[in-house]
Amino acid sequence: MENLTNKEIQHVSNYLIRNGYDISSLQKKLGVSEKVAKGVLQCRTCSDKTVGLILDNFEEDCETLFGNDIPYFTIGLDDIGRKIKQARIDAGLSREDLANAISMNASTIVGWENYRRETGRFVLDNIAEATYLTPHELFSNPLVDLKNGANYIKVVRNALRIGRGQMIDIMNGAHYSKVREWEKGIHRPRLETIKNLVDPIGLTLDEFAGMSLEEISEYCKTLKI
Repeated sequence: MENLTNKEIQHVSNYLIRNGYDISSLQKKLGVSEKVAKGVLQCRTCSDKTVGLILDNFEEDCETLFGNDIPYFTIGLDDIGRKIKQARIDAGLSREDLANAISMNASTIVGWENYRRETGRFVLDNIAEATYLTPHELFSNPLVDLKNGANYIKVVRNALRIGRGQMIDIMNGAHYSKVREWEKGIHRPRLETIKNLVDPIGLTLDEFAGMSLEEISEYCKTLKI
């Protein structure tokens, strides 16, 4: 499978040639066949495996080598099924909604979310766009249990000993009734809501995602707000 554009293949070819690489020296550098080295230098092909070898063997960032920061390669596909599902739910989309937005069918979405189907870079770019994210956000957003997001909101409010009305200030103007609905589990808070919650209490979303309810409660007790 190839997940580079022609322009990106041209960019890495130009980089290699500009830095003095020919077929023989590129073969030796990457440990690949003559056919693979020739394909890259002649701008014909660059497989995912070859991309990985180039990133591993050259002390340059992805943007320098390929002309773009490509999270498909730099961040990788760990947990991508769960990240697709989180992005879809956070955007308020059913599987059918997402499938229609990217011209696929719902069973394909199920396969991706449950790791039964491989997903290519350009499909993931389309998923990011359909869920109002950049590709980098889709890949890098930490996994947060949105089902229990309401519990986290309530723990923060109780630990800080503030009412829902005061919570509105922390939640960047969220309506009182919305805070109540989140706490009652009537609606799931969006990931952006969770970000707005943790920022004023001094946590990044990554830190927050790795903490239990008990840890959040203990942390909040140390705050002076």
